[in-house]
Amino acid sequence: MQEKIGIYGTGTIGSGQATLTIGNGCETVVIGHSKGGQERCRQAVARNWDDLIAAGLATEAAKTAALERMTITDDPAALAGCTFVFEAVSEDLAVKRQVYQTIRTHGGGDVIIASCTSSLGAEELGDLCGDPEHFLVAHPFQPVHLLFINLLTDSLPAIALGLEPHSDDVMKRKPRPANESILTKEFLAKVGYSGVIISIATIGAFLLGYFYQGAHNAGAAMTMAFATLCMARLFHGFSCKAEKPVIFSKRLWNNPFAILAFAAGMVLINAVLWIPALHGLFQIENGMSGVLIGAIYGFSFGSMILVQIVKAIVAAVKKSK
Repeated sequence: MQEKIGIYGTGTIGSGQATLTIGNGCETVVIGHSKGGQERCRQAVARNWDDLIAAGLATEAAKTAALERMTITDDPAALAGCTFVFEAVSEDLAVKRQVYQTIRTHGGGDVIIASCTSSLGAEELGDLCGDPEHFLVAHPFQPVHLLFINLLTDSLPAIALGLEPHSDDVMKRKPRPANESILTKEFLAKVGYSGVIISIATIGAFLLGYFYQGAHNAGAAMTMAFATLCMARLFHGFSCKAEKPVIFSKRLWNNPFAILAFAAGMVLINAVLWIPALHGLFQIENGMSGVLIGAIYGFSFGSMILVQIVKAIVAAVKKSK
């Protein structure tokens, strides 16, 4: 039997989560207290499905079936029977306390509550919930992590890629049709498999940090996910240099700006990992074992190797046609 999922909040995050859950076949109840918010949520979910259809990733039939699995209401009693409720309300402790009480009242004592907070502590919210064992933050990073990730991976590496030397075969490529979208199926596929591989590496690092030696250490898990994502995206800059694999070619080293950007990024993320004075600022775990630190490098570098392997397979298939 498919699970019943609850979502408390009708904003951007709530509508995005609803799109995901109904797309995976889950009966979903979305709670919103204003008619305007409910209607905006309904329209946002429909637009999300239209985007998926336009990209060739879904069909009208799938959209119709998915929307039939979603109920948007202002009645929290509709949460009865939910096994999991995703909370996506404002970052206000008083508001969240009231929402958690409402979820417990109508969802039952065994319902798992997940918060999308990015500025409040998990321990504090767990106490507000009244049952920390049934509470989690569905967001593995702190705000400082998100800022650092964006600054580290979307600044110097992006500029360096803009200075990439031209390819010798650029004049051999066929011109693009004038009416062709920038977001082609081929481009979306590249983004998709690269994102999936980096996500798997990051989640793998998180799980290893959490369960290593049975410690259930959330701090180590968050630190490993943060560092792995930073390094994986730095390594991914090399994969963005060309459609074909570059790992064993001269093209890996032909852009000194890319090398400098990668080196600068690695120095910064390693400074965060290794300098104790920065641990408090970045809210990461102190005294992590060598095994876990080594795993961070392994997961991040391994993600680039996997992307390169997939690129080689795709290039071989295209060449054989």
